[in-house]
Amino acid sequence: MKKLVILFMFLPFSLLAKYFPGSVTLNNEKVLKGSIEIPSYNDDYIKFKDEKTGKKEKLSIDDVKSFEITEDNKLYKYTTLRLSNPKFLKPKDFKIDDKKSWVCIMKEGKITVYQTCESVRGTLYYRYYFTQSTSEKEDEIGKYIYTLLRGWVIGDRYKELKYYLNFYFDKTCPKFAKAIVNEDLDNIGMEKLVDVYDKICGENE
Repeated sequence: MKKLVILFMFLPFSLLAKYFPGSVTLNNEKVLKGSIEIPSYNDDYIKFKDEKTGKKEKLSIDDVKSFEITEDNKLYKYTTLRLSNPKFLKPKDFKIDDKKSWVCIMKEGKITVYQTCESVRGTLYYRYYFTQSTSEKEDEIGKYIYTLLRGWVIGDRYKELKYYLNFYFDKTCPKFAKAIVNEDLDNIGMEKLVDVYDKICGENE
């Protein structure tokens, strides 16, 4: 999986102790420039170091709208979202988190795809969510679509993804899930979902 596993910005061991140049945008739209330590997706705060004073502080997730960092001349964007996940053994029954999580923005379009990463007993779980553009102003919820377990490939590894795309878009854009090509996701990454949706389903909005 070429691009899919090149860089997961929530890796819990190799990256969390390092500061990256970037900026934080607060809920009041104030922008803070400096260096950022990437948080785990479920951390309550983000560690920030001011570029002028060198002062370190912890910024609460409740006060942060988004942040971005630069690594190897590439820009990576993050935002805060409440996430919706399926309940155990109830794939169509969802629990919406009370608190927000830090999520990496994979790509934005008519839908936006996000990623989180979690290490459980040495296994990395990469979870993907989406939001859909809407004219209504409301509290956005990241809707669950897929979990990738690094190193685990059994059968059609995107079967779950297609199941949830059908679940969410069966009535509004039934062609979406059918248009997903496994090889495209392997070579390009989950960003491809945005391209496919914009091409096939965007005209329906």
